[in-house]
Amino acid sequence: MTTPLLEESLNVNLRKLELLQLERRLDSILEEQDFSKKIFKEQLNILLEEEVVFRQERAIKMRLKLAKFPVLKTIDNFDFSFQPDMDKEGITSLFSLKFIEEKSNIILIGPSGVGKTHLAIALGVASCQGGYTCYFISFQTLLENLRKAEEQNRLRRKLLTYCKPHVLIIDELGYLPLNRNDANLFFQLVSARYENGPIILTSNKSYIDWGNLFPDEGIASAVLDRMLHYSKTIKIHGQSFRLAMKRKMGLFHHNVDQ
Repeated sequence: MTTPLLEESLNVNLRKLELLQLERRLDSILEEQDFSKKIFKEQLNILLEEEVVFRQERAIKMRLKLAKFPVLKTIDNFDFSFQPDMDKEGITSLFSLKFIEEKSNIILIGPSGVGKTHLAIALGVASCQGGYTCYFISFQTLLENLRKAEEQNRLRRKLLTYCKPHVLIIDELGYLPLNRNDANLFFQLVSARYENGPIILTSNKSYIDWGNLFPDEGIASAVLDRMLHYSKTIKIHGQSFRLAMKRKMGLFHHNVDQ
C-alpha cells in the first residue's frame, strides 16, 4: 500500500516530467491485478506508449492551432473525380512531405474555386501531423502586415517571423495588381525564405501573367527566379467546386459562364 507522502511525491514527479497521461492512468492500471516484476514492466511500457501518443496528439493540435488555417482540410476529402485532368499521383506524392526537407516550393495555379486552397491547406495539415510547423495567411493580409511592419521600422523582425515556420502557405496571389512597394516587400519575403523553407503559393494567374501583376518585369522575374528554382507547379484546369455546388442548390442556371 502506498503512503499519502509517496502518492503525493509520485504525482509531483509525474507532473514535473509532464507525464500527464501516465498520471491519469497509473492508478487504474495498478488496481487491475497483482503485479510481478515482468508484468509491471509490461504495463509500464504500455503506459509510456500511451504517454507518447498523448504527447504527439497534443503537439499536433497545438501546431494546427498555431497554423491559423481558416478551416481544416485533408487530401482524403478532396474530390479528384471533379477534376479528372489533375495529376492525382503527382499531387498525392507531395504528402510524403519530402518537399519540406528539400525546401522546395509548391505553386498551385488555376481559376477560382477549383481546389487550390483545399490542397494547400491539406498539405499544411499533413505537415503539422508530420511534426512540422506551418503558417497560413492570405496574400492581402500578408502585404498589410508587411506594410505595417515597414512603417513601424520592424520589417526585418516581421520577415524573420514568416521564416520561422517550416512551411509558409500564401493564399490568393493575383487578385489585385501590386504597386512597386508591395512588390518589393513580397520579393524580400521570398528572398528571406529562399533555400531556407518552402512556400506553398496559390494563384489565379499563370506565370506569363505575372509580368502584368507586378509593376515591372524585373521584379516579376526576380520573384519567379527564386520561387521556381526549387519548386513543383500544379496547374488545375476545371470547373469551380463552389459554382457547381451553387448550381446544384439551384442558385445558378447551368449556362452561367465559368
